[in-house]
Amino acid sequence: MHTTLFSVNGPAYGTEITLALRAPSQSPKLASHWSIVYANGITQTSMLNLRSLLSAAYRHDHSALIEFLRFGTVGAGGLCVDTAFVYTMRASIGLYAAGMVGYFAAASVNWALNRAWTFRYRRHVQAHVQWTRFLAVNLVGLSLNRGMYMFLIATEATARQQPILAVAAGAAVGFGVNFILSRSLVFC
Repeated sequence: MHTTLFSVNGPAYGTEITLALRAPSQSPKLASHWSIVYANGITQTSMLNLRSLLSAAYRHDHSALIEFLRFGTVGAGGLCVDTAFVYTMRASIGLYAAGMVGYFAAASVNWALNRAWTFRYRRHVQAHVQWTRFLAVNLVGLSLNRGMYMFLIATEATARQQPILAVAAGAAVGFGVNFILSRSLVFC
């Protein structure tokens, strides 16, 4: 069983990325991980275990679930920013440098949107302090995100031709870590 959250069609015919929640078909339990399902059927699964987060919703602590869903929505927007930078800059500075510029731009946009919307009811420190903390804390997510991106660019011809595949896979891998660290250390 899976529920599609969003799909992105790449510029080449037949390229499609779907971010989906998956659960074993024999179990009625809620999904326990995020997956990216490519049009050719290959699935990339992130390391995020959602059981503890979703159990908070069952304890009537809906704020954690709402923040998680908002964080994911903002992250989808960040994926678009990241992808736009990669596609715009890849010819002039190369895929690796474009990937780093794209990540920095997306992280900055994500911080601003998470501050204004996702975590708006939480205590805020000065913007420049919080932005710096957000970037520092998300270095863990950066290493997972860009590690996957660079691995796919280095090893997969399809990812070099269609960088959105590497961008999306990296975003999925870093998503859970970024949420947990942002919620507990940046927007606390």
